[in-house]
Amino acid sequence: MNLHPPFGWPGPPGIRLGAYGRRAVLRGVIKLVATVAVSALGLAACATRRSPSAADAVGTYDAVVELEGEPSRRVTLRLWAMPPDRLHVEIAGPVGGPQVVADGGGGRMTVAFPRERAAYVGSSDPDESQPVLGLDLPLDELVAAIRDGTPPSGKVIVKRDGPVPGLPASLDILSSRLEVHLRLRNVQRVDPGRLAQLGRGVPPDGFALFPMDQLRDAALWSAAGR
Repeated sequence: MNLHPPFGWPGPPGIRLGAYGRRAVLRGVIKLVATVAVSALGLAACATRRSPSAADAVGTYDAVVELEGEPSRRVTLRLWAMPPDRLHVEIAGPVGGPQVVADGGGGRMTVAFPRERAAYVGSSDPDESQPVLGLDLPLDELVAAIRDGTPPSGKVIVKRDGPVPGLPASLDILSSRLEVHLRLRNVQRVDPGRLAQLGRGVPPDGFALFPMDQLRDAALWSAAGR
């Protein structure tokens, strides 16, 4: 069937459409397309929606990052965490796709920059991980605070709301020079194959590797939104 575009469509044989009629047809076509698009998105979301308490749940958050000496930034952040020390954070870039990815667990940690295809690797021990995260907090304590609301030691304050255990509906991390505020947008399921790769501290294939101590302080957050 040959369908003419809405603009300039003369209508069925024997019917002449004025400007009002053409606008009505156009509105009908737009409404139909919008309905189909929303239905498709709804089916996709239902197929991947997950409970925040599930082990394969990843949360997408609207985040505000406030780093001392730098302007406040709003970014989209994806978060997965699992005790005792498995953590995966992706911060989206302004165009799309992750701008910076931090992955730690099993005594290792990697911070990767996909656009530069560069990864900085090291230990998840506090001496190496804390400067990169900008938090005076061991990785296992950060994961426990995220999943279970366990108050961390030291001067870092973590406030959360949501299921325990599970991904928080809201999360506020407050330290002397860094504040991160997260508000949950949605929760989706991670593919089993991908899930097995999270929280291992292993750099992506094909990336140039550098020692983590070459990163600047709070590198994970200073790169966000740039």
